[in-house]
Formats: sequence, C-alpha cells, structure tokens
Amino acid sequence: MSRDETLAFYREELAFTLETVSMSKDRDKLVLNFNMAFEYQLLIAMVLKRASVSGASTELAKVADIFMLAQDMMRQEHEATYLREFLLPEISFVEYIISGELSYSVRSDLHKVATSALYHPRRVQALLLLYLSDGSLKNSLTSAIRESEKDSAVFAQNFRSYQTLIEVGRSSEFIRIDEKISDTVAMYEGRVKHSYFSGGREINGGMDGHEIVDFRLGAILRYLRSKGVDQNYLSGVHFWG
Repeated sequence: MSRDETLAFYREELAFTLETVSMSKDRDKLVLNFNMAFEYQLLIAMVLKRASVSGASTELAKVADIFMLAQDMMRQEHEATYLREFLLPEISFVEYIISGELSYSVRSDLHKVATSALYHPRRVQALLLLYLSDGSLKNSLTSAIRESEKDSAVFAQNFRSYQTLIEVGRSSEFIRIDEKISDTVAMYEGRVKHSYFSGGREINGGMDGHEIVDFRLGAILRYLRSKGVDQNYLSGVHFWG
C-alpha cells in the first residue's frame, strides 16, 4: 500500500475501534479495543512523522486523549486488567514525548507493572520509563534486560542501548552521544531483519514497508534535550521537537 492508502486504512480502523469502545461493556473487549485504538492512532502519527508531513504532533496528542478515556473507563473499575493488559508502558512513552514528564498516577501504575509483570517486555519498558523519569530502579532495569536475553538477544540489545542513552544524559558529560544515538537508530532500522520485531506489533517497528519512527527513542531524545544535549545531535525523524 502507498502511504496515503496506509493512513486511510489506519484511520478507518481507528474510527471503527473507537465506536466499538463506546458500546463495549465487557472489560476484556474494552481493554483490547483501547489497545487497538491506541496503536492505530500512534501509527497515524508515526507515519506522518517519518514522512515529515505536517500534522504529526497533532495526531500524537490524540493518543493522550485515548489514554485519558481509557483511564476514566478502566482504571477504577478494572484496575487489575488495566495494569495487566493495557499498553500502559507504550503509551507512557508518548506521554513523555508530549509533556517531558510522567504524571504521578502513571508513575505509580508503572511501579506496579515493574514489580508484578511476568512478561519481560512490559517489565523492562516500565523500568526503563521509571529510570527515564526519575533515575530510580537502575539496577532492576539492568537485571531485567539481562534476563530478557534468554528470550530475545535483539530485544535486550535494543533496550540496553536505550538505557545507555539515559545514563549518558544523567552523567551530563554527553561523551560520544552522537555515536550512541546513531547506534540506537541503526538498531531500530535493523528490526525488519529480526523475527522478534518483524512478527510483532507494528508500533514496535520491523514491519517491512511500513515507515514509522521509534517512539521510545523519541521520548529519550526529549529527555536528552532537557539535559542540554546539542540540538544538532537530536535532529532527525525520531525527534519530535
């Protein structure tokens, strides 16, 4: 499909999914449809960003609207399902891109995911976000990434590169930061070659023919900008500005 056809497909699926959300009473279907709505809205934003087309930031902000709706409908009545199955870590990266911080309620929820999730991608992402947000749980993050190597070496390599960028930002020395950013970008671009990513969710990259950006790296680049990293090192398709 062309880019325009891809965007049209995502928008059509998003509209249908949001309509389904408004009518859903079953909690399992509710969280499934919220996850799908989040993914389609994020994909729309990322395709536009990759193509340097205007409107990408506006579309990204709509992800936060879906997040707020999900919190209102899910968090209080179905908290266990919300924490176990909602794409909370993924959507929290988007919140960080938009605001440069994580709200108290999100950090609290991420702590619960980080300490209870058995599925390593959720736990690693939650720990990475907490380390990004306030520097906490670094040792737990390092251990979780090491443990993830048992299932996927390429996943561990990608997330170790994210951790390294945050560590460089926290050191305030920025040694070889341009090389480290380039290495992380190269890993993202190479995901199409690895079955772990190419066979997974579209928002994670690795889908041949779907040109999107790395939203996790986008959040980290936002953090590095706040720490004073030279803007010239941050310019590129993955930096939202």
